[in-house]
Amino acid sequence: MLWVKQPTVENHSLITDIDFRILLWTCIVIHLVILPLAILEILSLTSGAEGLFQAAFRLRINSVTGEETVGFLTGNYITLGLVIIPILMAGFVKMLVRGWQLIIAATPWVLLGLLVSGRVGVITLTISCFYVFIVLGGRVTLKAMVGFALFFLTALISGNLLVGKIEAEIGDGARDILLQSIEGFLDYLFAGPILFSRYFSDPTLIVPTWDALIFPCQVLEKFGMCSVPLIHQEFLTINTDGDLGNVYSIVFSILPKYGFLGLLVVMFFYGVVASFFHQSRCDSLFKLLMAGLMFYATVLSIYLDGFGTAIYFFIKVYFLCFVIEKLFTRRTMMFSHRSFRQVSQ
Repeated sequence: MLWVKQPTVENHSLITDIDFRILLWTCIVIHLVILPLAILEILSLTSGAEGLFQAAFRLRINSVTGEETVGFLTGNYITLGLVIIPILMAGFVKMLVRGWQLIIAATPWVLLGLLVSGRVGVITLTISCFYVFIVLGGRVTLKAMVGFALFFLTALISGNLLVGKIEAEIGDGARDILLQSIEGFLDYLFAGPILFSRYFSDPTLIVPTWDALIFPCQVLEKFGMCSVPLIHQEFLTINTDGDLGNVYSIVFSILPKYGFLGLLVVMFFYGVVASFFHQSRCDSLFKLLMAGLMFYATVLSIYLDGFGTAIYFFIKVYFLCFVIEKLFTRRTMMFSHRSFRQVSQ
């Protein structure tokens, strides 16, 4: 394909040039400074909640109904984790970061992300980190696969408990929690195509709020010139047992507003963009992370649109990658030191 960049020679200097020692210490400092402030904000938003699970459920309800959620500081702190953790995973693959260091640095982001946004952020991390692990040459051993699977399963079960996705509670025992989580996962597995087919058969059932081209409105909203619709769509029943779901596949963000021609054009564009980032993944830190996020969006396209609706998030990723490369890349730091010496002389 002429419009897709040809694969480049694998060049991992974008990872090996990072001073992970300084990056890890910076993560610790960020946690010590921002995490207490984030916890205080969450406590103020969930005042009166009896325990952690009720607080998490209240945050989830606020998010679904469009009420007040976490602010700029906490939200961007969680976003920073979605960027730094895959970078640390890359360092782990290249044996520049130890496993325990990765766990210590990632845990506050993972736990706060679970509390604030449920399973979504952790699933994003798991899939994008898996991509980074594979493309940078991580050995696909039984230990590695079990590790990713256990982390993914723990995230799903924790999310289920925190936002009340299952009837079982923490005191009901591991067996009930695990069985209900597995049953819920199997019910959810094909919910996207099932619910979209229900909407397609009868468009009067729900009013679509997803929009693949929502980015201009997201920008204008910052100036009070547009109102972004709720990301959480209305619920419909998934099966004959009456279980509910609100995922409708990637098609739902395109077809209702732009028709079949729009679906072909937008999906073709998504494919080109995903191919570009995969082929150029070793060109820069941003492209590596974007390739992982494109992989996540492709895998989860059966449930949602993680491409066009996430452009605002991708811009944040670009900015954070730019800052990290400037602050923690050895070549940049050495150049700065040489320049300083030249000026001082």
